[in-house]
Amino acid sequence: MFKKAIVILMISSLFLFANNPLEGIVLSKAVLKEQIELNNLGQKVRKMVPVQQVQGGDILVYINRIVSKANVEKKNIVVDNPIPAGTVYLRGTATCEGFCEILFSIDGGKSFKKGEDLFVIYGAKRRAAFGSEYTHVKYIFKSILPFSQTRMAFKAVVK
Repeated sequence: MFKKAIVILMISSLFLFANNPLEGIVLSKAVLKEQIELNNLGQKVRKMVPVQQVQGGDILVYINRIVSKANVEKKNIVVDNPIPAGTVYLRGTATCEGFCEILFSIDGGKSFKKGEDLFVIYGAKRRAAFGSEYTHVKYIFKSILPFSQTRMAFKAVVK
C-alpha cells in the first residue's frame, strides 16, 4: 500500500510557472512504467504501461505535456518537477521536444544548474552528484507558440 501512496505523490508533484498569465496553457501529466516484454519473434522489447502498482526496481517515466490554446505566444514557461519521494532520478534521462533548457537541483529546489555542473563537496573532495541526490528537474521554455504543444519527460527508479 506504501507503493500506491508513492504513485499518488508522483503524479501530484508538479509545478508550472510563467512570467505572463497562464491563460490558454494546459498542463497534463502522466506516469508510465517501463516494462520488458517478448514480442511475436521472442525478442525483448520495452513497453510503456500505465502505472497500477510499483515495486522496488521499477523504472517510471514521468511525462508532462503543455498545450497552448492561446492565440498569442507564451513566453518564459517553467515546469518544475520535484523528483517523487521513494524514487531515484536516472541521470541523463530528462528530455523535451523542441527547444528547452533543462536544469536540476540537489538542494530541494533552492538552486538549479545544468547536470554537468552539479557537484557535491565532502571535505576537500568534489564529485559529480549522484542521481539519488537530485531533487528536481526544471524545464524552461523561452516560448510556446500559439496553438502548439510540447512534451517533456524524465525517468526515475523506485527504491
